[in-house]
Amino acid sequence: MKKVRTFEQYINEDYTEAGEDGLCDALTDLLDQASKLTGEDFDSPEEALDFLYDYEDPDDDSYGFDDEPHVTLLFGLHKEVTDEEVKDIVSSFVYRPIKLTKLSIFENPDYDVLKFDVSRSGGGEILYKANKELRKLPYTSNFPDYHPHMTVGYLKKGTGKKWAEKIDTGEFTITPNFVTFSKPDSTKSKFKIRVSQ
Repeated sequence: MKKVRTFEQYINEDYTEAGEDGLCDALTDLLDQASKLTGEDFDSPEEALDFLYDYEDPDDDSYGFDDEPHVTLLFGLHKEVTDEEVKDIVSSFVYRPIKLTKLSIFENPDYDVLKFDVSRSGGGEILYKANKELRKLPYTSNFPDYHPHMTVGYLKKGTGKKWAEKIDTGEFTITPNFVTFSKPDSTKSKFKIRVSQ
């Protein structure tokens, strides 16, 4: 399992960064509730997730606890898409704090994904607008509908629903402050964005 970095470093791909305080609160709440449910004392969210049937792929270390919590704007932009094109789009919006709501899961053939949902109200609607504009650039995706979320981690198949139902999280607010564009060649560019409270 990968080492969790500082919250200031929580950014990856075409993602908005999670604001430090709200995300810290959300993960601390998850940790506390996992301890109450299991009767175990955990020192970190990833330790709790490991106890809760963490899924790991020996050939791919991107699974397990998500050490770069993020909200995806659009996945699969093609290699010919330029920094300037992405910057022009993501910089044209004024972003606002985003609400994370209840834990939920989505299922894949090999694992369950435990995630916080992103509310469409409040600041969440800007993410939908940014996604719509980014889709005007060349991209490939198997997901026709946009459902912004923040992944907590990957659980063994069939275990996610139980924990999503048992762990009762509240509502948390995170504040994006930049977008990172990750290209197919693994290089990344970071763009500051305007944020209104």
